[in-house]
Order: sequence, then C-alpha cells, then structure tokens
Amino acid sequence: MMNLLTEVDLEWVEGIVDVVEKNARKPWRVALERFDDLKRATPRADIRRFDAVVGAVQRLCGGGLRNTKIARRARGLVLGHPVFTAEHRGERIAHAALMLGTTPAEVETLLWCDLPRERPIELPDGRPSELEAAAFANIALLQRAVRRAQSIVLTVSDGDPGLLVRAAADRGLLVYSARDTLGATIELVGPLALCKGTTVYGRALADLVPLLGELREWAMEIKVELPLASYSTHVACGPDSPVLLPTPPTRLMATPFPILRLTRGLARLERSLGLLPLPPPLVVGAERAAPADSALEGELVWPDLAIDDHGRRIYVELVGFWTRSHLDHKLALYRALGADVILCVDTARSTELEVGELPPQALGYTKLVPIEALLARLRPA
Repeated sequence: MMNLLTEVDLEWVEGIVDVVEKNARKPWRVALERFDDLKRATPRADIRRFDAVVGAVQRLCGGGLRNTKIARRARGLVLGHPVFTAEHRGERIAHAALMLGTTPAEVETLLWCDLPRERPIELPDGRPSELEAAAFANIALLQRAVRRAQSIVLTVSDGDPGLLVRAAADRGLLVYSARDTLGATIELVGPLALCKGTTVYGRALADLVPLLGELREWAMEIKVELPLASYSTHVACGPDSPVLLPTPPTRLMATPFPILRLTRGLARLERSLGLLPLPPPLVVGAERAAPADSALEGELVWPDLAIDDHGRRIYVELVGFWTRSHLDHKLALYRALGADVILCVDTARSTELEVGELPPQALGYTKLVPIEALLARLRPA
C-alpha cells in the first residue's frame, strides 16, 4: 500500500505550517533551513512525504508568478552598465525605488525574489490549512507514482468514472475501460510502456490525479515492470479508509475545447447535421447478443461526438497518443457494437518508433482536426 497522509499525520504537518507562519515575509530559504531540523525530529514523516507537504505549502502560499514579474522589472532598472563607486550604485538603486514605488532597501530584496529560495514567504489567505496541505501532498505523491508506472488499473465502485475517462481522452492518453456488476475498471497505459514521448505523456497522466477527489470509493494499482525489478503499489479509498484529496479544479471538469471547436465547425458548415457532443458511453454486448469476440464484452467506448445524418449515426473519437494496436482495439470495439466511427488521430503523437499507414476509418491530423476533411469523410462523393 502507498503510504499517503491521513488525519494521524496532521500533527507533524502542523509543525511545518507553524514554521511557515512564523517566517512570513522572510525568504523561503529561512523556512527551508528550519525544516531540516524539523524533519529529523519527526519520526512519522519519511523524507518523501515530508518534502511533499513542504511543496504543497509552497503551492498554497503561491506568489511565484507575481514575484517573477517584479524581479525582472527590478533587474531591468538596476542592472546594466557597471558602476564603480558606492555613490553611483546608490543613485541607481534610488532611481529604481522611485520607479517601483518602494524603498531602496526593498529593491535589494526584489532583485532576486523570483528564485525559489529567495522568494519571500507570503500568506495571502492567512495561515494555510493543515488538512489542505496534507491533501495536496497526497496529490504530489500519487502524481510521482503514476509518472513512473508501466500501467495503472483503477476500479471505481462508487462515483462517475466518465469524468476521469473523458479527461484522459482529452489529454490523448491510452485508456481502456470496462463495466461489470462491481463497477467500472479503467486501465491506463503508463509512460514506461511507451517507446518515446514518455516525459510529456507522464505529465498528462499526472494531470488526471486531482480528479480522484470526485470519486467516493475506488482502488488503484500502479504497476512497474523493469528489467531488474517488478512491483505494484496499491491505493484504496472507501468509507472505512478515506484518502485526503482536494476538490478538483473546475478547469478539469469543463467540456474540452477541441470537442467544442469540432461541434461548432460542423454546425457552421452543415446545418442539417444532428450533433451531440460527449454522448453516453457504449457498452459492448449490452443491447445485443455477445459479439463474436467474447473477450470484448463489457468493454466501454467513449465517443467524443455523435453525428446524426439523415437517419445514419456516425461517432467521432479524437485520439492523441496512440499505437497501431491501440487503434485496432478501438475499431474492434466499434465493430462489435455495429457502429460507424471515424477516429481522428494526431499523427505527431504516435508512441511507436515506426509509423505505418493509418487504418481506413482513421483521419490523420496535426494540432487541429480539419473540419472540412471530416465532413468529406461523413459524406464521401
């Protein structure tokens, strides 16, 4: 089991927040030096969890972007042609203070306030909450684990898995999902399973972790398979073992822009089309006899757009990171459903070393889906 923070850990988390509060307006290096002593005196906090809490508190305090702008402006006013006397140096700093609306002594501290250790500790919303700091630390620990995974299997027993699956698809991740009597199972391909693009893919995968805060009961298995070692890490959240996680930001739950752009573009070019963005998922074998390949039964497909064209329904799905076997599996699911589909595939995001021809049901694109080309696929001449 992954050793995440619980309410039992709030006592030593409070000690970290106390240090930050006592050193407000001082550079972060002052608090970081105090943390070294506190870390040695806190037996329950291992180094990884301790550092995660420190990073969470720094995130809650913020101020990085604002201080970057101030420091750049201060350096632009003070630095330049060299001065060789204290008098000339004082005149230049006094001029910078006048332009910035502050004192000469403050200018000295503003010159490098964009450096992480020199940035002043700010408490814009007062003392940070220990509970919130622990929740954001758990997000950081989970994100670190998934960025180093071969695969992630998430079982959702209570909650809507659609938000997470849609978010994974929006980021172009390789995701498979199925439903049974116990709930939904979501399998995400990890960065270590890919041949290239692992860093970008890992960041996109880590961006999904905050969405776990919307699920009430779930279990996650993070698998790692290396030449010299193979292991798996388990995390579970339920009524008897809740996981401290923050509420997901609203930006993660909005309708993705590429789908909105595609819907509006098709409506503008052809008003007779019936367009339904983000239609409900389709379950293989739910409404008809079992498909020829019974191994597909119960799997889910999540089209991004359903198009009704004079009684004919065509689904459109956007595909980001991909392998040829991933595309073939998607097409097999739609065939089992007896549904027509057009896969819009980002040709620049293949994770294979060699890229062959796309299947006939796929429309290749880079950056933006060509709406005119998609309409031509819907209504071939």
